[in-house]
Amino acid sequence: MKEIRNQARKMMEGFCRVCPVCDGRVCAGEVPGMGGIGTGAAFRDNIQALSECRFQMRVIHDVVEPDTRTEILGIPLDMPVLAAPIGGVSFNMGGKVSEEAYIAAKLEGCRQKGIIGCTGDGALTSCHNGKFPAAGKKASSAVREMVLRLSSMKPDFRP
Repeated sequence: MKEIRNQARKMMEGFCRVCPVCDGRVCAGEVPGMGGIGTGAAFRDNIQALSECRFQMRVIHDVVEPDTRTEILGIPLDMPVLAAPIGGVSFNMGGKVSEEAYIAAKLEGCRQKGIIGCTGDGALTSCHNGKFPAAGKKASSAVREMVLRLSSMKPDFRP
C-alpha cells in the first residue's frame, strides 16, 4: 500500500494530497481537485454516512458461502455496488490521466468485477468526448450505465 500511495503522490502532485482518509476536508471546493463541488459538504456527508455502516460479522446462521449477487433495473450484478460517477479527471488529476484512459480502465474493471460503472460529466467538452469512445470499447458496462442514466432521467424509458 505504501508503494501505491507514493506512486499516487507523484502522479497527483498539486492536485491531490493523497490523504490517509479521503474525506474531502483538505481539498473542499478546490478546482482542480477531487474534493467535491462547492464546499464539498455532500462529499463529506456521504463519507460520514458510509463510515456509519457496519457489517455484523458474527451472527447465527448457516450461510457458509455468502451470495452477494443481486439485480438492479433488471441488470444482474455480482454485488450491489456501483462505481461513482467521477468526471473531469483530465484536469482534476493534472493531465496525468486522460478522460478516455480513466473511463476505459474504470469500465473495464467494473465489467470484470460484475458491477455497474458510472461516469461523471464536467464543464469541459473533453469530459464528454472521452466517454463515448471508451464506453464503446466496454459496451456491457456502458450499456448498463446508459440504462441507469436514462431510467433516472426518463421514468418511462424502456430498454
